[in-house]
Amino acid sequence: MFCKNCGAKIADKSAFCSICGAKQDNINLVKTGVNESTDEEIYQEDLKKKKKRLLILGAVIAIFAAGVFCVNNSITAGPQIGFSTKLQAILGDAEAEYKIANSLHGAEKFMWLEKSASKGHADAQAELGYCYYSGEGAVKDFKEALKWFQRAADNGSVYGQFRMGWAYSNGEGVAKDQKLAVSWYKKAADNGNTAAMNNLAVCYANGEGVAKDTKKSFDLYQEASEKGNLLSTLNLARAYELGEGTNVDKKKAFELYKKVASKDSTLYSDEDKEYVARGIYNVGKMYFWGNGVEKNYEEAVKYFNLAKNQGNMDALCGLGIAYYFGQGVPVDREQGKKLVREASERGHARAKSLLKLM
Repeated sequence: MFCKNCGAKIADKSAFCSICGAKQDNINLVKTGVNESTDEEIYQEDLKKKKKRLLILGAVIAIFAAGVFCVNNSITAGPQIGFSTKLQAILGDAEAEYKIANSLHGAEKFMWLEKSASKGHADAQAELGYCYYSGEGAVKDFKEALKWFQRAADNGSVYGQFRMGWAYSNGEGVAKDQKLAVSWYKKAADNGNTAAMNNLAVCYANGEGVAKDTKKSFDLYQEASEKGNLLSTLNLARAYELGEGTNVDKKKAFELYKKVASKDSTLYSDEDKEYVARGIYNVGKMYFWGNGVEKNYEEAVKYFNLAKNQGNMDALCGLGIAYYFGQGVPVDREQGKKLVREASERGHARAKSLLKLM
């Protein structure tokens, strides 16, 4: 072997020249006798190393791809759940388990909530409680629901606090206690839960578990409504319509009812869809009686039909009255009776009374 700098002969595989001290960069080259490798031999050796590195890289990519495939196919989840979340869930991350649960329904949702809740995830505990409450993915069990609501509330879940108020208010899984219900609703409301604000407002309006205070009730409805709660907007409209906690303002009531009625119900939960239908019915009712807006039977019938098609029983009954007396539509007493009878058969109390008078 010869030094690349001064050309002096040095020992094979030497790192430095013993004569000039220059560092050698060809110590790993293949030797042919005592001479250094030719350029072709150096090229071929480098080529072998590159191929080896590419094979190793290809194997790593293949293993990673196989891992991604296995992880993705081993977990059922909604399309919004990515590989990293699934991998974290496999590794036992409670937040990832909760995210996967929220992308599912039924038994699969329940399974992931149970995993996350058992690790102390407060929101998962609250959702698990609701599964027991509603029977989604589990047998209905109010006591078991209450247990998880309590754990969630103790861990700081605002939804858990709201559900504790609901349980005490309705006596589900625990003895009914309106004072404790108010206490829990206040905690959740103070933490921004609009459903708790609405229910607390109902308690103030009716004097349940707290001294009756319609002004306080009105203020809570207004706050929750401003934050987007549809039920509170309906209750606020009713307060303006009847003058509960505020001056009577039927025009304002009409505007609020119409605000709810204008919502695209397909974007909301089943519960909120019901509120949209209720808003539509109330717009029709205001047109029918000329409250807050000029009386218009045709518009009333239009809104009654819209609300009826969304399952609102008040609208079904109102439409029956319109047909029976020919208000906004030609008189058709048989059709009127039929509609009111349908509402009655589906449990509408007012329809049962009206049917006796037809």
